[in-house]
Amino acid sequence: MYETVNYEDNCTFLENVLCNATNCLYSNNDNCSNSDLVTNVTPSLTHINPDPSLEEFQLNSRFWIQRVLVPIIMIIGVIGNTVTIFIMTQRRMRSSTNWYLAALAIFDMSYLVFSFLLSLQHYPNIHDAHFYLYWKFWPYMLTITDASSNSSVWITVTFTIERYIAVCHPMKGKVICTESRAKKMIIIVFLTCFFSPCPLPSNGSQWRK
Repeated sequence: MYETVNYEDNCTFLENVLCNATNCLYSNNDNCSNSDLVTNVTPSLTHINPDPSLEEFQLNSRFWIQRVLVPIIMIIGVIGNTVTIFIMTQRRMRSSTNWYLAALAIFDMSYLVFSFLLSLQHYPNIHDAHFYLYWKFWPYMLTITDASSNSSVWITVTFTIERYIAVCHPMKGKVICTESRAKKMIIIVFLTCFFSPCPLPSNGSQWRK
């Protein structure tokens, strides 16, 4: 009933997998089972070799991003945020607005530091036995990283609302936008962001002997 068509004649090297499967499915052999399909497809998979140039590109990209750019960004960010925290926490600079800015700098700096620590997982020999403590604390570092990132976002939202009240409703702003309320909101935001995305401790099981 069906005409046998040899689809492999029109296949390129990269299409062999699909062509072998098509030959099996559309052949006159009514007994073409799943095992036959796997048998036809598997030989094509064995001819797929990794591209050396692609592997070299991946290694070079990982080197420049993970070992050069990430540390540089972290160092610059830590220095800048440290200066911001020092200035905003001076006695003459203290206000509800500056408390939000100082908290934002703290969370940003925390995110940079712990993101750098998490990026160490891409370094060679990181799975050796003497790096056991790194993998033991890895899920906790991930928790702090996520909490810092989320806290930065919600501190920005809270700060924006505080500025809206202070500018558009100045009379209410004098009562609502105080230093004590700002500190309480910062603590509430951090605790909420810290406990909401807590990963399971089993996430640190990437360490292997």
